[in-house]
Amino acid sequence: MNYRQAAPSDCELLATLNLQLIEDEGHLRSLSQAELTARMCGWLRRGEYQAIIFEKEDPVVYALYKIEPEQIFLRQFYVVRDQRRKGLGLRAIQVLRKEIWPQNKRLYLEVLCGNETALAFYRAAGFEGYLVGLELRPEV
Repeated sequence: MNYRQAAPSDCELLATLNLQLIEDEGHLRSLSQAELTARMCGWLRRGEYQAIIFEKEDPVVYALYKIEPEQIFLRQFYVVRDQRRKGLGLRAIQVLRKEIWPQNKRLYLEVLCGNETALAFYRAAGFEGYLVGLELRPEV
């Protein structure tokens, strides 16, 4: 598996994968493909976030992150559906941690409480619980 830094020309690809991530995790927020593409392009062009794309022949994993003074915030991490359970996600986390990210920084991410698959994956990758966010949704 090879990896490369994403460029603004990858915005549409990353937005497509982000849409699949939103669907798979059951996120309540829904943006259109065009809105996701515009958001991704803005983040990458402004340098607000960086992205790494892991590829075999085609993209199989991507990570969108921000390096902050005290930590690395992993905003999005996604393994394409037909490539899961092959060790690619764990391998990508290892590569990010050892080859791409500063090793002296804490790695932070957020997972939806109901996304048991993601929680199990991150625990298997060595992540530990840190914070639980709760919400009370408005009555409609």
